[in-house]
Amino acid sequence: MRNALRLFYAIIAAMGTTTAHAELPRWELGLGLGGVSLPEYRGSDQQKNYLLPIPYMAYRGERFVMDRRGMRGLLFASESVALDISGDFGVPVDSKKSDTRGGMPNLNFMLHLGPSLEFTLHEERDHGDVLKLKLPAQAVISMDMSEPGTHGWFFYPHLNYIIRSRWTVGTALGATFATRDYHQYYYGVSAPYVTAARPAYSAGGGYSGLRMSASLSRRIGDIWLGVFARYENFSNSVYADSPLKRSNYSLVTGFGAAWIFSRSDRPAADTPLSEPDTM
Repeated sequence: MRNALRLFYAIIAAMGTTTAHAELPRWELGLGLGGVSLPEYRGSDQQKNYLLPIPYMAYRGERFVMDRRGMRGLLFASESVALDISGDFGVPVDSKKSDTRGGMPNLNFMLHLGPSLEFTLHEERDHGDVLKLKLPAQAVISMDMSEPGTHGWFFYPHLNYIIRSRWTVGTALGATFATRDYHQYYYGVSAPYVTAARPAYSAGGGYSGLRMSASLSRRIGDIWLGVFARYENFSNSVYADSPLKRSNYSLVTGFGAAWIFSRSDRPAADTPLSEPDTM
């Protein structure tokens, strides 16, 4: 259940709020329910489904924000440029339950953490619509205390466009890149794990796939609703020939709903960190 809860927070981060962040309270507490469907790992042909009750916690300060997008810290901000700390997750995989990875080591729960440079390319101040170029670079860190360490870096330069009206629509389009250590961890096959159906494979660093995502969310009084989808294509990736890449694409979908029962009287800080975002 702990890994499933971590997983849901990682995926539900795709959804944002519909009210401008200056109108939101500094902190909020609530309860919610969410569902998500996703592959075991990027390029796997096995899908997992989760339906989970979740706590809803949000804090929107000057230099630190915690919400459905995760936790972020602001390092620098001007009118059109911001530098903050971005985070993401890689879900664990039990190889005994995997058709592709049977007999191989399990995949650990991974924390992706690192700086993100963001440029505001266009903003409609009357409506709150915004177009940004985001350049996150994240170290991939194992959260399994029995196997601590890093497994390379993950890069996701992308355009992020948000339209705010009755519903907030978020879209993102970009390409992913990763170092050799990251690709080798997920797609490499060393000699002890070679089988007739799984030849040896050594992965390189470079292009990791095309990523597109969209989210739709709305705040109605004390109720928040949202749905999202993320598509990735790996057909021209540097690990395209790996026997562990069993699909040329992956699709992640999910929904969430939350009831907010307690909040601060103090308004949220007016910083770039509090803006809704997409995956």
